Amino acid sequence: MKVDMSKKNKIKNQSKKSDDNVEINKDEVPINDVLEDSYEDSLLVGEEIEASSYIEQEQIKQSQVVAELESQIEDLNDKLLRALAETENVRRRTQREKEDALRYGIKSFAEKMIVVADNLSRAIQSIGLDIRKENQVLENIAVGVEMVERELLVGLEQSGVKQIDALGKSFDPMLHEAMFELEDVEVPSGTVKQVLEVGYSLHDRTLRAAKVG
Repeated sequence: MKVDMSKKNKIKNQSKKSDDNVEINKDEVPINDVLEDSYEDSLLVGEEIEASSYIEQEQIKQSQVVAELESQIEDLNDKLLRALAETENVRRRTQREKEDALRYGIKSFAEKMIVVADNLSRAIQSIGLDIRKENQVLENIAVGVEMVERELLVGLEQSGVKQIDALGKSFDPMLHEAMFELEDVEVPSGTVKQVLEVGYSLHDRTLRAAKVG
């Protein structure tokens, strides 16, 4: 059988074109895959960037909240410390006032009682020693007044009221009231030489200054 060569060549060319197409398709497949992978990678990178940005914003918000809470805590601690300090000051002031009331609450009463002591002392001094020796009745009265005076001074001292020892001491304006000035070369200047009226102190405070010269 005789074969037509033109047809055979045509078939061969078509076959060759088909093979060429197959080769072209084989080359195109990897490129599409790479593009698809690149697209997916870009999507993943975008999502990671977005997630990272979101996390960073959340961390910033949390840091701001923490800073605000710490500021509030510091402010509350400061107010608490101030309140505690004020409470302690009030407690100490109240305690001090209570102690002062106990120590100096008798001030008004003591001032009246030292006047009584003054009068008893004047009564004793009004009876001279010579008269006391001559008159037993006056001696007994004087002794009785001295006993009353002594008991009164002991009672006052037990309550914190004491006589101020001024004679021979250096003048102290907190304890003494100068009534006149005496010149005496035998003693240093400012030395108390005479007590006109006995002074009294109530604990560590001057109840009545001693009148001195």
